Amino acid sequence: MAHGAGLKMPTFGLPGNIDDKRNLAAIGETVVVGDQALNPGGLAGFRAVVLPNLACMSDAQAHLIAEFVRGGGALIASHETSLYDAAGNKRTNLALAEVLGAEYAPIRP
Repeated sequence: MAHGAGLKMPTFGLPGNIDDKRNLAAIGETVVVGDQALNPGGLAGFRAVVLPNLACMSDAQAHLIAEFVRGGGALIASHETSLYDAAGNKRTNLALAEVLGAEYAPIRP
């Protein structure tokens, strides 16, 4: 089984009533949503999303998240987020590389 295959990590969203998305410590409420939010309009009302090692992600989901960020939403992602496709196949680069401002660079032994 490929790394991350069959795993679905939750997506965390922060409600849209946050005045300063840079000051995450001031957030009093967090809403946990699942994959159902990763559809057109599903992230409406959120100012930020947190993707904690959401390694497996379809191209369509990556596109929706990228559009959310381009529309002014904040994105916090960790570890291998978007490195694998929905079937668990490793990509050559992060699907969210552009909006994260990061590239995948494998560690060479």
